[in-house]
Amino acid sequence: MRRMLILGVISLSTSVQAEVPRWQSNYGDVIYEADFGEIAVLSFSGPHPSHRVHMYIEGLGSNHDKRDVFSGYWIAPAQSDCPTKMSGEDGLTSNTWGSVEITFDNASSPSSFIARLENCFGKGMEAMRAITQHDVAAP
Repeated sequence: MRRMLILGVISLSTSVQAEVPRWQSNYGDVIYEADFGEIAVLSFSGPHPSHRVHMYIEGLGSNHDKRDVFSGYWIAPAQSDCPTKMSGEDGLTSNTWGSVEITFDNASSPSSFIARLENCFGKGMEAMRAITQHDVAAP
């Protein structure tokens, strides 16, 4: 009985972990970190291996079937020229931040997307193409 219970917990734990959306992008792995109400927090690799850039996307939190175009902001744990600090819903605070607009390929999850990122001055737009790991062929 105890063995079946342990196996059930391991199985449940594995299936919950498998449901966390992940994408591969030109910036590395993108991970759906958390929801804070209607705000979803996604992260991707920053300029330093131990630093992750967080994107705070309004209207995406818990939204799995009405995906379209969303906007928000990003924060990176590094130093830059932004004149003020920005804080995210998860407590990350930095003076390296900017705006982001995400356009999903499909209305339902999982879906690949394009993110357009600008710095705090609204300049220097960069594009991130993120492919859902469901769409990436296995090696």
